[in-house]
Amino acid sequence: MPVEPSPEDIADFGDDPVIASTRNVSSSDNLLNILNDLPAGNHVVNVTANMSLNDTVTLGAGVTLSLRGNGNIITGSFLRKFNIEGGTLILLDVTISGLGSGSGEFRIDISGTLVMEAGSAITIGNVNGVIEIANTGTFIMNGGRISGNSSGYFSIVFVNGGKFTMNGGEIYDNTIIEIPPSGDDPNPKQGHIISITGANAEFTKTGGTIYGTTGDRINTLNSPDSNVIGVMDGSWSKLLFRDTTVPDTESLSVTMNAAGDGIESQTGAWETP
Repeated sequence: MPVEPSPEDIADFGDDPVIASTRNVSSSDNLLNILNDLPAGNHVVNVTANMSLNDTVTLGAGVTLSLRGNGNIITGSFLRKFNIEGGTLILLDVTISGLGSGSGEFRIDISGTLVMEAGSAITIGNVNGVIEIANTGTFIMNGGRISGNSSGYFSIVFVNGGKFTMNGGEIYDNTIIEIPPSGDDPNPKQGHIISITGANAEFTKTGGTIYGTTGDRINTLNSPDSNVIGVMDGSWSKLLFRDTTVPDTESLSVTMNAAGDGIESQTGAWETP
């Protein structure tokens, strides 16, 4: 007899989900092997213990993975732990933590789709960039938190031509570090908590909270040119927040033009420092 889909299945895959596989994983080796060997289709992986990854996980086109942590933590230490190449990764009640402890590239690279649901967290640590959303990428934040990260030249969330929609969740306790001039480059480098740049890049906020630099929960900016939200075009930063906490009810959107050197459209109460 067919197995009735769970509420989580319906939330992740639709009203009539066809689940290609459901697996419970209790060891790190099994987790890496399973995640890198998924064929096209809808898959559920239940993580039943804290574990670590020692290599990159790549999700190809046609693969939709619901990674359910049951409150557990997945850690690692190498570059680009999740490389979403056309597939979809859904995080539910799982923490992605400690993947980096120094400078390097992005730890979650999205040219497919990343979805954060309730109970999920991305708290990677001190790295040079945390999440990059490339031209064909989509990041949907319905719940969870992005916290405990620090970055220099790149940003915590770098909307690099892709689309970021925030419907819920929280972004706080992240730090931008200014990188001093070096070599042939006389200018210091700095990022933002969220950067938006590139042709047709979009950021839309319908819910959730992005915290500013004052209050009980904050994001920290250690560069005078960094912002909580920075829209980068020919003038580097335009239409941005610095000290403002964005309320739950605030709706914001910005879309870059096809040339990637200016603003195509905007809505919401954008403020300058």
